[in-house]
Amino acid sequence: MNQPETRIGEDGTVAVECRIDAPPETVWRALTEPDLAAEWLGVAPLDASSDGEKDQAGFEIVDARPFTLVRYRWHEAGESGLADTYVTIRLAPADNGGTAFRLDHTPPGAMGTPANANAAPVALAA
Repeated sequence: MNQPETRIGEDGTVAVECRIDAPPETVWRALTEPDLAAEWLGVAPLDASSDGEKDQAGFEIVDARPFTLVRYRWHEAGESGLADTYVTIRLAPADNGGTAFRLDHTPPGAMGTPANANAAPVALAA
């Protein structure tokens, strides 16, 4: 793996890019199999029994597209007053047979308001 490059946006979004010396299939497997992902990420997956426990850190896979994308809902321990964040990892084949890896960590509020949030609609002026 080469030295990761990290950027932090004005909205608090963190982006990390690097190359990993393993094919995308291997990296994707490590990110999507719960035991392997827990070892890589350093926290256990959230499950039905632990989802409501706000003092337990964890992750839940909310989107997985084979060999190209994994998105997690991320929960920090003891952060019951804060919304969960999202971590999106994009994978692509690299020239050397390895993997181009990009991680985007989106803080609460940076994703915008969903259409079904019962918030007032916002229109852009023409």
